[in-house]
Amino acid sequence: MNLFGDRARFALGYQLIPDPDQACQPLRRVSWGKLQIWVAGRNLTEGISSNQDVVNCAEVPLAPIVAWIAEKWDPMLHESRLPRQSKSPDAASWCFDCFVSLPDDDSKLDQLLDARAGWRARHAMGYSLPDFRLPDLHLRRVNSGIELSWNDREWRSVANSINLQEPSGSAILPATEVAQVLFDWAISLSRELQSIPESADFAHEMNRLLQGHRTAPSALKRLQWAAGQHLDQAARDARRLVGLANDDIEETVQALLGISEPDSAALITPLTIPAMLFRSASPELTSPDLWNLSKAINQLPSNTNIPLRDYQQASPPSMSPETVYKDGYAKAVAFRESLGMEPGLPLTGDLDLESKLLPELGVVVRDFTLEDKEIDGLAMFAPGKSPLAGVNLTGKYSSTRWGRRMTLAHELCHLLYDLSDGQSVGIVSNPWAPELLEKRANAFAAMLLMPRLALEVSLPANSRQWTPEDLHGAMRFLGVGRTALMNHLHNLGFISHSERDAWLDSI
Repeated sequence: MNLFGDRARFALGYQLIPDPDQACQPLRRVSWGKLQIWVAGRNLTEGISSNQDVVNCAEVPLAPIVAWIAEKWDPMLHESRLPRQSKSPDAASWCFDCFVSLPDDDSKLDQLLDARAGWRARHAMGYSLPDFRLPDLHLRRVNSGIELSWNDREWRSVANSINLQEPSGSAILPATEVAQVLFDWAISLSRELQSIPESADFAHEMNRLLQGHRTAPSALKRLQWAAGQHLDQAARDARRLVGLANDDIEETVQALLGISEPDSAALITPLTIPAMLFRSASPELTSPDLWNLSKAINQLPSNTNIPLRDYQQASPPSMSPETVYKDGYAKAVAFRESLGMEPGLPLTGDLDLESKLLPELGVVVRDFTLEDKEIDGLAMFAPGKSPLAGVNLTGKYSSTRWGRRMTLAHELCHLLYDLSDGQSVGIVSNPWAPELLEKRANAFAAMLLMPRLALEVSLPANSRQWTPEDLHGAMRFLGVGRTALMNHLHNLGFISHSERDAWLDSI
């Protein structure tokens, strides 16, 4: 077995073997082989046969997998936004969760099916072998990493009598590491196939495509996949908005994506702040909103003395929706401790979040007026620039006094922990933003503003003795609204689900 990568992290292996039934077309017949897929020490291709024998690899034609890697390289490793808004923690889960609630309208159902098929064609390895069974590994970009997720609910490539031992899971690894494993595996196999007459022409073409991804990548093409394929039309609309003709649309898109230097040779293209912002915003982004976000990027004030830098750390989120909340809570507690804050004090008065803490960290707060009311805030940071926490004055929650504080605390989490390529941050907080990042930032904001000891200080110990006045007093003490307070009390175990709903109604 030719193995590439680290089995404890990510590895692919192959070994060419004779086709057992000689029934495939020539290219598939000569590329028949054993395949191993390893993620985080788990062999996704391991299974148990009907005879209770252990099988440690899949046996499939390998040429279609090489072709899929070579042809889908740019979207597979740079696109992250799912075709539909989703609460699914990873791409493999979404491909099945999207069927839980189907639209009644046939045309909308067709659109969903087409969107799903298009996504799987670009991101799901099993799509390369539709007539075989294979552990369906999905790959997509998550900031500076690649999310690897898989699910056995739609197997491809192992025989029907095989039960996979790793039915589902996910992990996030550095993008450069994953790309190198894919490249080395595909290059090695294509070179081996070049020595076989039936596959020589195919292997030569695959080698050419693969080398092109390393030596002459298109940053514009890759960043458009990252930002969303709607960007061309949005740029045309924005040009019309300011009275420009539609000529040189590519130059406008390049400017919007922040491409100012010649492409560098690399398997992976770092994401610019605009690409990250447009990726996390709605794909139906309006021309005025596109223009406002673009201006915000260009107006980041220069600054090299940023206290926030002492507390920043790139920290990919946990892949579990349950533990990602705990991660957000733990980070908020640790951040407060690193600042020397008393655990029972709220961020009000002399410790006020917006007027005291954020300025001391060097974070600039800026208000925006956007048409998309689903956007509450945004976070931007680039080396040499001041970090920015933006608040949308028309946002669903941020337009209220207390919602604004939660929004700023939420954006602070992004600025602290969600650094991507080049130590940059670019996130628009709305339903299209990466789900796990948003969940963690919500938890961080809640614990930052409402640490457990502050809750205990502001409320009677026995929740059955609480009165509406007690809860209103706690809201004033902590500087939060009723929804944030009640959800946080429920998440921390102070009250039950039914008690939370009852209090939300009564106050």
